[in-house]
Amino acid sequence: MKKIFYIPVLLLGMGLVSNIGFAEDFSKSDYLYFSISWASNNIVTPETIYFVGTEENVYDELPRSRFHLDKDGWFYYSDAYQKNLLILGYPSVNFNLGDSNSWKTSEYEKEKGIFYSSNFGASYTATSELKENTKAGAVVYKAENLGKFAYASQSHYSPFAWNYDGKPWVEGVKGDGIGEKLTIRTKEQFHSLIILNGYVCPNKTNLYKKNSRVKAFAVKDLDNNQEYIFNLEDVVEFQSFYFRKKTKNIELTIKEVYKGEKWDDTCITALIPANIYSFGDEDKSQPFEQSYTYKRDKNEVFENIEQIKKSYERISHENDSGDGK
Repeated sequence: MKKIFYIPVLLLGMGLVSNIGFAEDFSKSDYLYFSISWASNNIVTPETIYFVGTEENVYDELPRSRFHLDKDGWFYYSDAYQKNLLILGYPSVNFNLGDSNSWKTSEYEKEKGIFYSSNFGASYTATSELKENTKAGAVVYKAENLGKFAYASQSHYSPFAWNYDGKPWVEGVKGDGIGEKLTIRTKEQFHSLIILNGYVCPNKTNLYKKNSRVKAFAVKDLDNNQEYIFNLEDVVEFQSFYFRKKTKNIELTIKEVYKGEKWDDTCITALIPANIYSFGDEDKSQPFEQSYTYKRDKNEVFENIEQIKKSYERISHENDSGDGK
C-alpha cells in the first residue's frame, strides 16, 4: 500500500510462502504453547514438541524442526498429516497449506454475515481511514473492518470461520499514524481486549512486515476514567490485554510503531472485546502498563511437561509408517 501513489499491491498474485523450507527460524530458543484444534495442545521447547491429545488422554514427542517462526512474523507447524500456517493466542487458528483452494470466503459465510465480535455489539470509529485506488476500484480500510476479520461459528470445533475477503483497518494520515485514535463502543461490558496486529492475510503473508504495525497503544477506559499502556509483540498472534474494571467504551491511541519494510501505513486486523476469564466488577491486580509476549517461562513449561508425562499415555509408533515431514 502507498498513500500517495496508490500502488495496487493488494491485487498482486503472490504465492503463499514459496520459501517456507528456507525461512529463518527466529524462535529456536523460545518456549511456548499453541493449539491446532479444540482437542489438542502443543508445548514447544528448543529440542522437542510435546503434542497433547486432551480428548484421548495421549501425548507424543515430536521433532522441534516441525515448528518455526519465519522472517515474516508467521508461525508454521507440520504435523503427521499436513503443514499448517498458524495464528497463535486466544483465539487461535490454523490454515492447511495443502488446501489453498479452500482459502476463500464461502457463500454460506457471506450469507450468514455474523461477525466474530458481534456478541458484544461492538462498533468501531477512527480519526482516519486509508482510501486506496486499485484496478478493481476504490478500497477503504475502514475502522469497522476490525470486527469483520472472521465469522462467528456455531461449532465448538472452531471459534470462528476466517473472513478471506476481510481487510484490516489502516490509518489514513501522512507518515506512520502516531497519534491516530480508535474508539470501541459495545452494548455489553467487557474486561479484556484481544488485538490481532498488522496486516494479517494468510495467502499474502509478506504484507504483515511490509506495512507498519503498532508497537504500543495508549488506552483510555472512558467509562471508568483509567489509562493504560499496551505493548505488543511483533508477531502474527492474538495478543490479550486486560482492564481493571469492566467497560463498554475505550479509546486507543497509536503511541509507537514497528516500521514497515516497504510502506509506512500502520495496520491492525482485529480488535476484539472479550471476557477471557471471570471476575467481579473490579480487578486491581491488572497493571496499568501491560506487555504481551508469545514466549513462556522455561520452568513453567517443564513443570507442565512433567505433569503431562504422569497424566497421559505416550503414543506408540510401532505401526506408524509416516514421519509427517
